[in-house]
Amino acid sequence: MFYRGVSGGLTCINNQRSMRQAKAEWALERNKMYFDSPGDSELFGPGKYLPAKPRCPLGGTYTIDTLEFHPSCSLAGIVGHTL
Repeated sequence: MFYRGVSGGLTCINNQRSMRQAKAEWALERNKMYFDSPGDSELFGPGKYLPAKPRCPLGGTYTIDTLEFHPSCSLAGIVGHTL
């Protein structure tokens, strides 16, 4: 019972980790600076860093942001979906 209550949050956090890694690889390959931000089309899709943009299992929306910040979920402040 407990696991079902937290599994959505854990999946969301893992999604954010995957996006953080994809963003880091994108930056390294393209010599980007901390103020740069990739677009969704640069990270997600066939032949990209992730096959599709992850979705929060509880319906939150993800923000990729600049390299200076981690990706975030709109539910971070409400249910703790944060790295």
